[in-house]
Amino acid sequence: QDIAGLMARQSQLEASHCPRPDDAAEPTALTLSSLCKALGEDERSQRVLSRFGYFLGRWVYLCDALDDLQEDAAQGSYNPYLTRRGLMASPTPQELGELRQEAAGSLNLTLAELEKTYDLLTIRQFRPILDNIVSLGLRSVQLRILSGKQKKQEPEAI
Repeated sequence: QDIAGLMARQSQLEASHCPRPDDAAEPTALTLSSLCKALGEDERSQRVLSRFGYFLGRWVYLCDALDDLQEDAAQGSYNPYLTRRGLMASPTPQELGELRQEAAGSLNLTLAELEKTYDLLTIRQFRPILDNIVSLGLRSVQLRILSGKQKKQEPEAI
């Protein structure tokens, strides 16, 4: 599928308040899959990069949705986790914690698959930096989101 079609599908799923986080994440996963595949120099690297992009896109979408739980609930915005449980209006801290706990398994599996696929890549430059991002950075972000800690505030512009 082309990227414009995938983004249209993403908008459609969100506008229809899709209650399945996995389904809601699919267009973003497929978009990143397509973009990463284009970076490959041969069939093998394209296949591996496509799979890596898929898991990265899925992970990004699901983490972002989870990170936005409180904000989306307060604003009445779409969020697949809230919609799935019918918690659009003022979920309790306990309910938010339960949502995060339910999402943890899927996120852990997605990140594990991403890491396994990453290990198949032949990386010629910046390997230590990329290793750090994939093995430590993504997991650190995920743990912060799953803990329910607030997003880091960006410094104000002067």
